[in-house]
Amino acid sequence: MQAQKRNPAIYSLLFAHLESESKIKMIDHPNPLKILPVAIFVIFLLTEGLCRKSHSKNIILKNEENVIVLAKKGSNLKVKCHYSEGYEPDDYEWKKIDNRHFAVLPTEILSTSQWLALVNVRFDDEGQYSCIMNGFNGNETFSKKRDFVLKTTNYIREPHGKIKPKFQKVFTEDVPLSVNRALHLNCPFTSTSDTEFSWSKNNELLIEKKAIIEGFGAIDNEYSSKPAKLSDAGNYTCVVKNKYGSIQYQFAVAVYDDENKKPLSFEYPRDLSLKSGDRAMFFCHAFDYGNKEIDWYFLNSTNPMDIDIETVDLSQFQKMDNDNDVTLLSGKLIIEPVTIHDDGWYICVQKGFERPLMAEARLSVDKSLINVTSEVTNQDENISDDKHFVLSLLPMLSTLPMDKKIKARLAIETLVQNIAFPDLNTAENVHAEQKNTTEKSSTNTDIGSIITIKEYLQPRKRSP
Repeated sequence: MQAQKRNPAIYSLLFAHLESESKIKMIDHPNPLKILPVAIFVIFLLTEGLCRKSHSKNIILKNEENVIVLAKKGSNLKVKCHYSEGYEPDDYEWKKIDNRHFAVLPTEILSTSQWLALVNVRFDDEGQYSCIMNGFNGNETFSKKRDFVLKTTNYIREPHGKIKPKFQKVFTEDVPLSVNRALHLNCPFTSTSDTEFSWSKNNELLIEKKAIIEGFGAIDNEYSSKPAKLSDAGNYTCVVKNKYGSIQYQFAVAVYDDENKKPLSFEYPRDLSLKSGDRAMFFCHAFDYGNKEIDWYFLNSTNPMDIDIETVDLSQFQKMDNDNDVTLLSGKLIIEPVTIHDDGWYICVQKGFERPLMAEARLSVDKSLINVTSEVTNQDENISDDKHFVLSLLPMLSTLPMDKKIKARLAIETLVQNIAFPDLNTAENVHAEQKNTTEKSSTNTDIGSIITIKEYLQPRKRSP
């Protein structure tokens, strides 16, 4: 921001005024040095005000675009409700229709001018603004609408260099989805200049938005639709571009009508069907970016498909906190052991840029089946603990290379089979003992294999 050219006449008047004031004060005060600090402070304040120009930005809203405006706190903003179809509207009406901070009422008219002026933008000014234009085109009356979403930023440094947009996280290409659920796709990015971003499915445009950015902006760029149908499967691409370059990413969405056929994924929470005493683990890695907190809520029997995350009062639901049987860790929700009281809907929520982000999952607890402890307490307790660990490893397979994925899956399936059919293991052990072989117990082999898988899948620690 450049300083204004100083006016010599103003400075002459300023120093003349200070000189006359100092002469008067010297009559009352024997020590004139007491006046000097005050005079210097006044000069500093006045020169700062004279040299610094308040930042102002003019924005013209054309057509019915989806526009996001990121303005620096303390800046001035003027937004024009533009109509370019040959006829001048007779009247304009500006309102703040999405008022999250209750600064004004949704019915309050902010301006009847073509321009909306926001002076010294504050946090309370955030929200969605709408302009309605009414007029007559010679044959009939017409009404047009323009709107934008205002967000504030504390970023005060000017960006250096020509910087194209950047994604905020590493994405998972495959997105498995169950039919009749909500499709959530998230492609968050950062940019330092005005940016256009869009979503398309199989190369057909779905939605396009524009962000007017001062300094720096971090935007969620979410696409969602519900309820999902089998025809919603396809390749979804997000494209982000500013004047310095563009980036894009493609998500392969597959929709399944059978939950058991859906591949493993931990980007979004997955439905679980468990028995009492099992461990429930829900993932929500899609929202794990930007150092934003992820909250989990238990909705009981309320179906998330029936709520609007932008308007719903989440305080009516149980917010999950760390407890004896509940663990919140890096965006994950772990419940162990589950009981019939845990049966119901769960959602993960992140306070997004434009609106809250939400993903859901259903936990079904079989009331007729309860885990029974085995007669052999020592070994079976170890097996039970390791079984939970083995099951928790399954979602990790999607991130492994193909060669490791096949080996790990075969090992896990073998372990789960051995745990599920202990009678076969016992028969094999008896047969081995009768032959006086030196084979180890299958139970011990299972535990040893589990340790091997732990070491195989988990990252190795660096040597000091």
